[in-house]
Amino acid sequence: MTNLKAANVTRVGGVQVVTKAVNEGDVLSLGKDGFEVEVRKIMEAAGKIVPDSYSIAHLAKVYKEYEESIEAIQRRQQERQRMRMLPIMFGSLNTVLAVILPAVGLTKSLWVTLPLAVISFALYFVNFSRKDTSIQDRKEVTERFTAAYVCPKCGRFMGNISYRLLRQNNPGSEMTCPGPGCKALLRFEE
Repeated sequence: MTNLKAANVTRVGGVQVVTKAVNEGDVLSLGKDGFEVEVRKIMEAAGKIVPDSYSIAHLAKVYKEYEESIEAIQRRQQERQRMRMLPIMFGSLNTVLAVILPAVGLTKSLWVTLPLAVISFALYFVNFSRKDTSIQDRKEVTERFTAAYVCPKCGRFMGNISYRLLRQNNPGSEMTCPGPGCKALLRFEE
């Protein structure tokens, strides 16, 4: 705060000043009559006249990282599912060979089917002994996302709407925060 006229008397917290940085809790005393006003009330009035404006361009990266993390978890789940099918496939092959080999005259089919049975059981126990952490991984990724994909002013989660759709649904370079009571302008560009 700066007193632009030397004839005016400006006090901050009862001390006369020419230039001083003020805090939200300070009380200003203006003029010879000592008209008092709280800096907090000035800031509140200014906030109603000039809305806060915040960049949310960083949310594009936050949403992209969330999508990529979820896709990686889904790929791991699909790979795990394919691996779980191997014992079933070996078991089925073993059953077919146990019927076909004696029919074609191979009398020692046990030498073929027994190793396949052992491989099938081994794959079964290896696959089912691995711990599936996909549910926990998804929860952790979602918690990080909901903590980061928020309005910079009020901290409200922006929802599961992608950044691209936020831009598409709000023509222009900004939108108003959807949070109750928060009317911050959110800019899509830096």
